[in-house]
Amino acid sequence: MNNGKASSSSSGSSSSKRMPYIVVKNCGNNQETIVGDPYSDAELMKYLNAVQKSVEYKRSYIYVTADEPRVILNKLESRGYKVLAMAATAMKDRGYDQLYENVMWTLHKPVEPPKYAAAVDDYPTKSRSS
Repeated sequence: MNNGKASSSSSGSSSSKRMPYIVVKNCGNNQETIVGDPYSDAELMKYLNAVQKSVEYKRSYIYVTADEPRVILNKLESRGYKVLAMAATAMKDRGYDQLYENVMWTLHKPVEPPKYAAAVDDYPTKSRSS
């Protein structure tokens, strides 16, 4: 039993099958893009040029990269991931006139491609008489 953790493998296929979602987060107040957590596929994190960064309040770590979100999203698309959702928030720092924006994308990689052709072929149709 793996306690819900994805095992990392050299090919990355094992964990991507178990955990097909990834969240990419960019915080406007720094130059880092967050791309993973301790359960992320280590091979994929390496491909994204991500390094581990300690998170003291969680006594854990996250994966961060200096690459812009656009670069990360393009890399993930080349690996079969598709953006499902995007959210953004903005807040003003107290005592300062600076606005901080947080943007987050949720991506998914299908375990196997959907079979649209089979679904269309099985759909009942009305025959037209001429």
